[in-house]
Order: sequence, then C-alpha cells, then structure tokens
Amino acid sequence: MRTRLIALLLLLVGTYGCAESPRPEVLMVRSPDSGAGNWGALPALLGAKVVVESREDGALPEGDLGRYKLIVLSTNLNVYESERQRLWEYVNVGGKLVTWFADDARADRIFWPYRLVLSDRDPSAVTFASSGHPLLKGLAGRKFEGTIQGGDVAKDWDREHWQVLADTTDGPAMLLASYGKGWILDVQFHVGLSARHDAIAPLVSNLIDWAGLTPVSPADLAKRSREEVMLAVARHQLRTLQEGDWKRGTWAEVEQSRPPTGISWNYPWGVTLYGLLRVSAVTGDNTFAQFVTRHNLIAAKQHDYLQWQKATFGQAVRIGSLMEILRLSSLDDCGSMSSQVVEGMLNYGAPRTTETLAMMQRVADYISHKQSRLPDGSLCRGSTLWIDDLYMSCPFLARWGTFTGDSKYWDDAARQLLNFAGRLQDKDGLWFHGWFNREGKVNGYKWGRGNGWALLSEVEVIGQLPEGHPDRARLMENLRRHIEGLEKVQAPSGLWRQVVDRPELWEETSCTGMYAYCIARACNRGWIGKEHLVYARRAVDGLKAKVGWDGSVFDTCAGTGIGRSLEQYVARPRPVNDGHGPGPVLLAFSEVLAAEGK
Repeated sequence: MRTRLIALLLLLVGTYGCAESPRPEVLMVRSPDSGAGNWGALPALLGAKVVVESREDGALPEGDLGRYKLIVLSTNLNVYESERQRLWEYVNVGGKLVTWFADDARADRIFWPYRLVLSDRDPSAVTFASSGHPLLKGLAGRKFEGTIQGGDVAKDWDREHWQVLADTTDGPAMLLASYGKGWILDVQFHVGLSARHDAIAPLVSNLIDWAGLTPVSPADLAKRSREEVMLAVARHQLRTLQEGDWKRGTWAEVEQSRPPTGISWNYPWGVTLYGLLRVSAVTGDNTFAQFVTRHNLIAAKQHDYLQWQKATFGQAVRIGSLMEILRLSSLDDCGSMSSQVVEGMLNYGAPRTTETLAMMQRVADYISHKQSRLPDGSLCRGSTLWIDDLYMSCPFLARWGTFTGDSKYWDDAARQLLNFAGRLQDKDGLWFHGWFNREGKVNGYKWGRGNGWALLSEVEVIGQLPEGHPDRARLMENLRRHIEGLEKVQAPSGLWRQVVDRPELWEETSCTGMYAYCIARACNRGWIGKEHLVYARRAVDGLKAKVGWDGSVFDTCAGTGIGRSLEQYVARPRPVNDGHGPGPVLLAFSEVLAAEGK
C-alpha cells in the first residue's frame, strides 16, 4: 500500500542529507474503499501551499490530533465510528474538520453531532451561496453546471446548526456547523467538480486562511535539495501492484477472473516508469527499478493471457487497464511503454521472459508493418506527421535494435528522425508540432512538449546507434541545433514556455523536464560541452516550485492535438498531477544529479 506521509520525506533527510521539511499542519485521511478520484484536485492543490500529511489506510494517527489545524476525511465515515469521540474532542477544543464526499449508503447517521442525512443524487449544477463567508471568497454566487457526478447531497439536515454554503436543486452540497470552539464542514463535491481548478483552487485558498495554516512559499520549495524533490515525485508514483486471478478454462471461469490492479499501459506512464528506472540508477536505491520490473512482468503475463482469450473465444474480458496493448491501434499504444520495458531488460536486470519477448515482438511488428506511413516511410496519422509520434516509436525501435542485434530497427528509427526533421525543424533549430502532408506545410506553432518529444527521441536514438552508423553524424547535428535553439528561449526562471518561442505564455513543466534531461544527457555523453549544463541546472531548480511537498506536480499541459491557432495551446488545461508531468521531472533531476556525480 502506497502512503505519502511526510515521514517519508523525513526518512529521506537522514538518508540523503536533505533539508528537513516543515511539520505538517493538515491531516488528510482516505479510507481504503474510497477512490482517490473523490478528492479531485484538493490534495495536490492544498499540498502545493501547505504541508500535508496523507494517509490512505483509513486510520487516524496516534497521539494528540490537536497538532493539526485542519483534518480532512474522505467518504466512508463508518471507518471512523470508533474514532468519533477523538474527532469531536478535536473539534470541541477549536479544531476544524472537513468531511469530503461522505458516502450516503455507508456513513452512519449518528456519526454527525447534528442531524445530517445524505441522498444519493446526481444534480446537474451547484450554486455557491451569495454570502460574505470567508470560505466563499471568490466563489459567492457562482454556479457550476454538470459538475457533481455522484455528489451525495443532503436531503435532511438540522437547519438550526448547519449553514448552507452551496446548494443544488436536490439539496445542499456544502454545509458548515459550529461545534464547541471548532467547526465541521461537509463538502459533497465528487469527481467533476472536485477536479475543477476554477472551483477548488479558490476553496483551497479559503481553507488555508480559515484554518490559519502557514502557506508554503516558492522560496520554501526552492530550499529543498534536488534529491529530495526527485524522491518525493518518485515515491508519489509508486502503486500497489496485484497480479489478479486470471484463469485458463471455460468461458464462465474466464468471466469470473480478476484482472491485475495497479497496472497501466499508456504513453505518459511509460515516461514515468523510465524516470523511475533512472532514479534507481542515480541513487542506488533499487526500490524503484524493482517496482518497474514487477509492473512490466505482470503486464506481460496479462497480455499473454488476454491474447489466449482472444484466440480461444474470439474476444477478451476483464482487461483492466491494458486495453492499449491489447488493441495496438496507434503508436501511442506502442513505443513509450515498450521502450522502458526493453531498457529494463538491457540495463536493469529485468527477466527476459517468454511473455515479455512476445509482447515486444508484437509491438515491433505493429510499428514496422502495420502503422500507416507516407511514401518515404515516415510514420503518420492519416497524412499528417505528429511530432509526438517520434517518441511513440523511435526510442523503442532503437533499443529493440540493440536488444536483437537487427540493424533494420536502428535504420528505421534514424530515418524517422531525419524525415521528420526535414519537414518540422525550423532554421532556429526548434520544431513545429505537425506537418500537413496534403497541404505541404507545418501547423505554425512550436509547442513545448512537442519539442520535448523530438528532443527525447533524438537523445535516446543516438544513445543506441553504433558509432559508425551512417546517419549518426546528421542526427547529432540536428540535436545540437535543437539544443542551441532551446537555450536561447529559456525563461529567466529556468523553465520553458507552453509554446517555446512565445515569451508571453505560461511556463510548462513537462517540456522543461524533457529539455533539462536531454541537455544534461548530451553533456554526460560528451556530445556537447559541459558549459551547457548550466541550462539544465537552472531548469531543475526552477522545477522545484512546480513540485509540492508530497511529490505532486503542477502546471503540466494536458494531452494536446495539433493546433491551428495559438489559442488552442494557450487554453489547454493544466491538471494537477497530469500524467505527462512526473516522468520528465524524474528524468531531469536524475540526469542532472548524474552529471554532478550523485
């Protein structure tokens, strides 16, 4: 079971010599049967501003709860029935307790000090009260539509004690009551509204002021060592892995089998797993590489089992989170995840099982023979070149060439990079996001993460090609031009922009991590001079402000298609802990630490 206790950071202080983290003033407890999605953006946004201690085992810590200025509990309140007296004593002497999405079906009504009965309704909108209450600052009178999605609103409550702060057509969605010297806040925001920054970010700021919490400043975050930040992100990504209970038998037995849990197959997760491997390499702590190895072995076994299902019954059920590897219908399903699988076998001692090799060969066959291509062999979507597809194919192809000794995979990876560069790399070294082959032109915008996908692919492919490969020199020239172009547009903070050559735009985390990793990697490999390391160091130090104490990552652009207007890139959402962020951050910090001999 994964925990994100601040104690982990304190343990790391002793291990790696990092500065001690501030004492947590907030306790967030989620019971095991409560989905993490119930919180939405609350933990990460709160943790970005104050120090939070998180528990996912449903248990309150021993000792005096009064050391916390704010306690937030999620869902099944029956879990806390035995702790009810402690909680009310905490509130009675002045504590502030928030119950976030208490469940109507399981929350014992006598848990509450005042009558509160919840109803399982899905209202279409929530409206905040027009009030000057401190918790409603920036929210008063605002209406959010289509956002509840399972919010168990109140159907009956003690109107003398509960004050309605947010309402729906089916009952209140946020109520506040005083108790003794303290307060109880019940919030019924689930999934949709909990994830909306325009609603939750103001509420977080209000909670901080209301509870008298000590905000964490960017300067506080910047004081942390690079090791501490990297390890916080790495530990935040670890999950509980279970193999499941798959059966090869009758169709009825197959339908009863349970898929593995904790396993995913998607391209952002592939970058994160690669980053975890690099964390083990630079710290010598094999915990992270062992996690990656076990994850991939379970995925390979499940893939083999699902392939058996299809061959035996004509379809597969109980797929879990492995739909992408089962279907293999695009490059997104292929190269990113598979590249780190092969990296694990090449350099981290991962077992070369029959199931793993079969899965990798299937990916290689898809990229080589089934993915659509232009007449010159360039991998495409329809007739469009997506810069993203370089990373979804080339690093895997290059590593598979190293693994198998078959040079055709090296050649194909190099050809893709050169063909794409011929269309997308501008005179300043930077790359446009896409090429419309039918129109014979680029889309016109140099997207941050798109340049990251290209730069990562260049670095990873060159790292696999033999010294004498005929395309190596041209690829190296393109890489150096690309790095020089990026260095010219780095922001004073050390970060890079959402569209890299637009200094007025917001600074984006994933592309910054990608560039820092690649610049440091090129320095470490001797491909460029050590003087370039200053750009990578500035970047990782700037990234500290984008990582909360618990390892949450902020300001990462969500998945983005090729845009035909600047506004499409400007308006992209930036979800907290978006899957595209942690991997590049881990790669960046680990490679800069490697450059410094850590």
